[in-house]
Amino acid sequence: ERPITDADLLITSPGSTTILQAMSINLPTLLLPSQNRSQFFNARLYSKPDADIMRWPVSVLDEAKLEQMRSQGISAVLGYVFKSIIDAATSQEISDEVATIIRKAIYNAPVDGVLNPCLSVLGTAGADQVAQLVKQAALRHQ
Repeated sequence: ERPITDADLLITSPGSTTILQAMSINLPTLLLPSQNRSQFFNARLYSKPDADIMRWPVSVLDEAKLEQMRSQGISAVLGYVFKSIIDAATSQEISDEVATIIRKAIYNAPVDGVLNPCLSVLGTAGADQVAQLVKQAALRHQ
């Protein structure tokens, strides 16, 4: 945890555990393009309403298609996401485009990052909160 508390800016995939940790220490954060279904949701949920979050170019991953695929199940969605990212990695042109998106986001990063500070009222202790709730429930049923 120490390296993260010393950072001026966190650049991470939009996993909820990392997002909650960053929020708990008020660490300005940028979210990289999502790499699985839950991260697409997290990026929308945890970002400020007007935040310019990093997204895959439509030539790599079409979020509208991803939404349509939800009815096919998580395996189909993940298969599409992972295949799209792997295919994109073989193209120098697309790799350059993604690198440009990331550089622009870093250069234009808001001082306080893209996370919505209003969400901290939901709690930011993550696993610690869950562990406490489980412990409380277990003790009640003894």
